Formats: sequence, structure tokens, C-alpha cells
Amino acid sequence: TSAAPGYNLVVNGTAAKTGGGSWSTLSDVRMKDLTGEYQKGLNEILQLKPVTFTYKAGNPRELNSNEPQIGFVAQDVQKIFPEAVTECKDGYLDFNIHAVNVALVNAVKELKAENQELKMANEKYEERLTEIENILRELKK
Repeated sequence: TSAAPGYNLVVNGTAAKTGGGSWSTLSDVRMKDLTGEYQKGLNEILQLKPVTFTYKAGNPRELNSNEPQIGFVAQDVQKIFPEAVTECKDGYLDFNIHAVNVALVNAVKELKAENQELKMANEKYEERLTEIENILRELKK
């Protein structure tokens, strides 16, 4: 039985999970001292290089080497999101994608703002074009 009803896995300490996916984490504001807004966004996301890979056969963590995986290289991510990469006791790097997911939210907001600006500029150009077309029609008369 689980110490936390509704959860399939409860770990006091560390855990590993290959193949991606999400973990549920405590997010209640009553448990947090907010220290600011996370600023990383589109610029950082554009620097990431997704890769396909398989784990090396006989790897020390005994990760399945037969299944193709999709993800990132921790050493590359560490340069952009150092807060997302930790060195384990065995010297290997683990990557927590949460910071990237939060940066993706910021990136979407940035793109939305840029899109709104472009829409407004486009509307102004359409108005000017209509005015020019009306002037040309008048000149042809």
C-alpha cells in the first residue's frame, strides 16, 4: 500500500524514471515563499537541441539500451539551464525538465505578445493600403 493514496510511487529521497513523462509535485502556495518570477523563455528554448538516442549497452545504471529515446543531452542543457541539471553520486548528470517546461510557458507568452504586435501592425498596413487604393481609384476617374 502507498503512504500517499492516489499515487503509484512514493519515494523519500531520490528516484529515476526513463522515457520522459511527468511527476506530480507539490505546488500549493501555502507551502512556498515566493522569491520572484522565472525569467527564462524563448531565447533559451531556441538554444536547446532535441536528440534521439539509445542508452549504451551495459551502462552502469542498467537503463534499457534496446528502446529508442527522445530527449536532450544533460551537458548541453546545463549550459542553458544549469538549475535543471544535477550531478549524481556516481558522477553522471541527471536532467529535470521542469525548468524547460516553465520556460516554454514564458516562450508562449513572448510569442503571443509578438503575434499581437504583428497583428496590430498588419491592421494599420491594411488601413493604409485601403486608403491608397481609394486614392488611386479617385485618380483614375
